[in-house]
Amino acid sequence: MSTKRRTTIRLEGWYYLIVLGFILGGAMLREINLLMLLAGMMIGPLLVNWRVAVASLRGVTAKRHLPEAVCAGDLLVVELQLSNTRRRWGSWAVAIQDTVQRIEPNQNNEKSRASVLVAHLAAGETVRTSYRGRLMQRGRYRFGPLRVSTGFPLGFIRRVVSFRDDEEILVYPRIGQLTPEFHRLEHQERHWGPHARANRTAAEGDFYGLRDWRPGDSRRWIHWRTTARSGNLVVRQFEEQNRRNVAIVLDLTPTADDSSDSSEHDRGTFEERVETAVRFAATILSQRCREGGGDVMLAIAGRDPVRTSGPASPGMLQEILEHLATAQPPSEDQLEGVLEGVFEEIPPGQGVLMISTRPRDQQVDREWSSQQGPAIEAALEQLTHVDVGSEQFADYFHDA
Repeated sequence: MSTKRRTTIRLEGWYYLIVLGFILGGAMLREINLLMLLAGMMIGPLLVNWRVAVASLRGVTAKRHLPEAVCAGDLLVVELQLSNTRRRWGSWAVAIQDTVQRIEPNQNNEKSRASVLVAHLAAGETVRTSYRGRLMQRGRYRFGPLRVSTGFPLGFIRRVVSFRDDEEILVYPRIGQLTPEFHRLEHQERHWGPHARANRTAAEGDFYGLRDWRPGDSRRWIHWRTTARSGNLVVRQFEEQNRRNVAIVLDLTPTADDSSDSSEHDRGTFEERVETAVRFAATILSQRCREGGGDVMLAIAGRDPVRTSGPASPGMLQEILEHLATAQPPSEDQLEGVLEGVFEEIPPGQGVLMISTRPRDQQVDREWSSQQGPAIEAALEQLTHVDVGSEQFADYFHDA
């Protein structure tokens, strides 16, 4: 962790120097000894302030502790640790300033600053404090540098020590609320594809009986008391459960009107539709991963095309939210390539939910779909399209 030290004159110090300059100038022009003595006496406090401020921050270190991630709009608590490694002499009126800037997507975002004041830091003491705030936009944020400063005792001179310990944090999309109308859409078989039979595992079913051991059974299922009594391996048997697989394609491609800066007012701005689409996808997948059971897939037709899939779980949810946190619109249409990869991975007959920032008639070219063969054409027929800019979308999703 590199450090940088500098000393500055505060605004009050400049005022003090201006008055000192007038007195010193008058003393020299008029040759008035009393004014010369007064000027000398005024220089003393400046030197004392400089010396005490420099000494106060010698041996002082600062650290920051960030959470791994946070959702947009949630309370963010950043913990700070200030330590005085000197054996003697404490520090007074020490201010800690941290800088926060959104770096991805990079849209010339302004820096924000947060400050915390520590009234007294004794020799050998470590003080823990924190500041709180809310980051309202998803994306990647950089924190740093940490600046520790003091103007004690007079406030004319300020000593600043900067610690280059930059850290980054991901801000996930804000989770909203799905409406009953969306759940009715979800439970229609033609939209979400057939049920997938789950494997018999302890996590996916209820215990209801015993049976003889078979090759491939887990040792954790062995019922040792019955095995010892019968002399043969006996395992617990679990009830099989049905589960639903969820495949979502997130299309962030702008329309022709968006590219020409003449977007329709009733559809909202393109940036608003992108954020709404991302929050909608995050809400659906967040609910599915917390419920568990089944597989989830997310494919993003954006600046950096993404396709990820796996069993619904908290770990899978974290990976999905990381991709959604930095998802951005593409410069070229990537949807057809993303769809081709999705249809190759999902089982035949499973439906796909398309969340898009544009109407369906502006998405897949008919010539392209006809060239892909009957399997792709059949999959496209089962695709459920949701346009976040349409009037009907308000029936499916509400911001929390």
